[in-house]
Amino acid sequence: MMRELLVQPDIQLYFDLFKLPTEAFISEEGYSRFLREVQGVDTPRAIREELEAFRAANDAYKQTRPDLGVCLTLLGFNTLLCSSANSLMDPQRQMLHQSLSHPLCDYWINSSHNTYLCGDQVVGRSAVGQYIDLLLSGCRCVELDCWNGGDGEPVLFHGVGGYQLTGRIRFRDVIQACKDYGFQRSRLPIILSLEMHCTTNQKARITEIISEILGDSVYRCHPTTPLPSPERLLGCFLIKSKVLNELGEFIEEGDEEDIKMDALEIQLAQELESANLARSFLRANENVSGEAFASAGLTASSASPSPAVPPNGISGGTEAAIDAKAERAAAKLEKLKAFQRNICLRGRKLRGFDQPRNPMDICSMNESKLLRLAKQSPLELCLFHQKYLSRIYPAGTRLSSSNFDPTISWNLGSQIVALNLQSMGLATMLNHGRFQENGGAHGGYVLKPPILRSSQQPFDAVAATPTEPQALHVTIRVVSAHQLPRTITGGRKTRSAAFNKLTSRSKPFQNPFVTVSVHGSRRDTRSFRTPAVSNNSFNPRWANEEATFEFLVTHPSLALLLFRVYTADVRPEMLCFACMPIDAIRSGLRWLPLYDRAFRLLRFSGILVFVRTIHVKQPGEAACLPACTVVYSRCVQCDSHCVSPLRYTSTLHSGLLALHRGCQSTGNETNSLYLYTRAPLTCMRLHLYPNLPVETGRYI
Repeated sequence: MMRELLVQPDIQLYFDLFKLPTEAFISEEGYSRFLREVQGVDTPRAIREELEAFRAANDAYKQTRPDLGVCLTLLGFNTLLCSSANSLMDPQRQMLHQSLSHPLCDYWINSSHNTYLCGDQVVGRSAVGQYIDLLLSGCRCVELDCWNGGDGEPVLFHGVGGYQLTGRIRFRDVIQACKDYGFQRSRLPIILSLEMHCTTNQKARITEIISEILGDSVYRCHPTTPLPSPERLLGCFLIKSKVLNELGEFIEEGDEEDIKMDALEIQLAQELESANLARSFLRANENVSGEAFASAGLTASSASPSPAVPPNGISGGTEAAIDAKAERAAAKLEKLKAFQRNICLRGRKLRGFDQPRNPMDICSMNESKLLRLAKQSPLELCLFHQKYLSRIYPAGTRLSSSNFDPTISWNLGSQIVALNLQSMGLATMLNHGRFQENGGAHGGYVLKPPILRSSQQPFDAVAATPTEPQALHVTIRVVSAHQLPRTITGGRKTRSAAFNKLTSRSKPFQNPFVTVSVHGSRRDTRSFRTPAVSNNSFNPRWANEEATFEFLVTHPSLALLLFRVYTADVRPEMLCFACMPIDAIRSGLRWLPLYDRAFRLLRFSGILVFVRTIHVKQPGEAACLPACTVVYSRCVQCDSHCVSPLRYTSTLHSGLLALHRGCQSTGNETNSLYLYTRAPLTCMRLHLYPNLPVETGRYI
């Protein structure tokens, strides 16, 4: 009974094809043939070690023959194919494999907006645990909204005009959490984006806390320093905030409505300048001696000139009073400068693409401004991001912590696309998929593709031109799903555990269906879905013709492939998902691990898919044959001929292999089950490939 529940019928077909004829297990040689013919793996692999890993669990997996080496039973073969070793995304792409020697502007960086929030922007809860969870999941840029604390200690919360809208947490606790957990899984640099709403004294306190806790791990540099590489910054914190320039003026960042500078800070430079002018005025008056009046035939008493009014309204003040006021202003400015010495990424507003900037400058803009710039100057924006950093964040009107589509910002070259990662939605699923590459939770930095780093031919994200040298033709057949969750819960800690348990919805039977969507350039975005399977969430299966999708991706390095499993109801609800870069998927019969709505891996849940990918030099070359072509084939089992309409997608690397199971010939048709392999059919004429049995059916 247990064996019937665990073993998938589709996997058993492949097992029967490649097992030893007289035995109930697959040998090393049979598994090697399976890798070549079905999975398209031509490179040598440590097959013995791989088989040994999946036969050592218990005796049901063990079958050893001295002359055959390590063998797998049907249960072991099923376990291997439904494991991470057979995942749809290439395991090599999930590891840290990209170069880390490029400047920071050449990377996409996993980033969070309003990191402290657990839920909405209004009356939401704040928690230090949010920083811990996100840092451990690979987030490398977190935001801290700093406000004045009642006890002199700065705090974090979301507010407008000084009014607190959410819960608050201590700044010190967050910095300590970043220090303790920031580099546990990834040594790549962490960017602390400080949004300052504090007085000068509490900014000085922030400086003390950063120096006390982070110490030498804070990267400090001159504004003209070239952008460093992640490799150089391993284990470092980078502080991002706005600063004062040489004239005592703030270098603004973001839109005007987002710039909220303290009135005290604005007045400091003015007060110091006024004090200096007043001191100069008094000293100038003292230099006018009584002798000068005498030489003009006047006495001091008779001249009695009207006292001049000092500049800026300073009147009647002695030099001592002016000096005291200047000292206070200078002390406050010194505190500001001490705070600014910790800042290496200096916020500066993007006023024009021809405006001179320092390499370490960064501009922040909300989604609306980015879209306006993208429509007006997409090429200039792409070239700008090849030299400078930008941070894109959600509009302030998203009170429910919803998100914008991050693919637009990524395609424009923006490095820091900050999302409300506490919210579950399309944007956060795409973000999860984008950073599955190059380390996942152990990374957080993904090298942008060459099309976004080339200054010779910049990418136009609006027109989706130019295309990449090689397009990708993809065919996906959703075979089956396994052990789908029956409980629908909220997103990443949006409520308490008791609330989630109370509001979770569990159904004994569900009607699942799968959607497959591509998200990338404007040319490549599309979506498909399978029919719903009634009352089966344990192992639903789909027929070939109703769950096969075929599409061409013109910009594979920008595209993401997203699978979502829904339960069909009056209002369909998502159960789980999986997302990955489309150029990182592997051909063959593959296993797709699934994640729940809180981005937790569902250990035993997954989707079995059959995938074929073909690289073509120019769009359109993949479908160079007629959609339906009549092929005359011969059934080697019953020696009868049949006519089969088969769909081919390319002249190369297309084919199908029949598994004859109870062949029944009726007239000129053959009823048979079939499987698909990588066996090439370079011509539609059968005599060029006479030994390949072809049966009635549709190519995946």
